[in-house]
Amino acid sequence: MPEADFQPAELNLSQYVEILMRRRWVFAGVWGACFFLSLLYAFLLSPVWQGNTLIDIEKPSHGAALQGSVIIESVDEEYFQTQYRLLKSDSLTSNVYDALELEKSPDFAPPRGLDKLQDAIRIVPVPKTRLVYVQVQSHDRDLAVNISTTLAAVFVEQNLKNSLFMSRDVLQALQLNKNGVDSRRMYGSLPSVVDNKLIQTLKEQRITLAGQLADMAQKYTPSHPQVVAAQSRLDSLDQLIDAEVDNVVL
Repeated sequence: MPEADFQPAELNLSQYVEILMRRRWVFAGVWGACFFLSLLYAFLLSPVWQGNTLIDIEKPSHGAALQGSVIIESVDEEYFQTQYRLLKSDSLTSNVYDALELEKSPDFAPPRGLDKLQDAIRIVPVPKTRLVYVQVQSHDRDLAVNISTTLAAVFVEQNLKNSLFMSRDVLQALQLNKNGVDSRRMYGSLPSVVDNKLIQTLKEQRITLAGQLADMAQKYTPSHPQVVAAQSRLDSLDQLIDAEVDNVVL
C-alpha cells in the first residue's frame, strides 16, 4: 500500500487575517473582559493612606551625671533607640487603641486588633537630628492622620510628666551655674517652662522648621540660599525661645 506523503499546509498573511476576522468577536470579548476586570479591581481596591507626624525627642538633662558644677550627659544613642521602641510599645499603642475606639475600624478590628495597629506603625528617624516621623497606614485617610497625631501626643505627654521631676542635686547645680549652657538646657525641664503656652508654640514652630531644614539638607548643599535662609530662621527662633525661657525662669 503506497505511503501517503503528508506536509503541513503553509498559511500566507491573507489567511492569518481571515482567521483573525472570523474570530474577531472572540478576541474582542476576551480583551473586553480583561479590561472590565482591571477596572473593577482598581475600583474595589481601597488606597492605603499614610499619616505623618514629626516630633522632637529631647535628651533629658535630669538623667545626667554630676561632677562638681559641671553636668556630664550620660545619654547616648541607646536612649533614642529606646524612645523609638516606646513609640510602638504595648502600653502606648494600647492607650491609643482604646482612646480612638479602633476596635470599630475595619483595619484594626479584633482579632489581633492591637497587633494590626502596631504593624501599621513605622518610626522613621530623620538622620543627624533628634527628629522622628511617626507614620501610620490605614485605608481611612482621616484615621491614619488621627492615629499618628494621637500616638505622638500621648508619647509627648508621658515624657513631659516624667520630666517634671528634678533631683535636688540637679536643682543645686542649676543655681551654681546659672549662666552655663548646661543650666540653660535644664531650664526646659522646669514645670513653669513646660507649661508655658508661648514657649510650647515656639518649640512647635522650631520642630516644623527643623524638619523642613532636614528635608532641604537631603537636596541641597549647606551653602544653598534656601538652606542658609532656613538655618538663619532656625537660629533666630532658638534665640527667641531662650529669651522667653529666661523671662520665665530668671
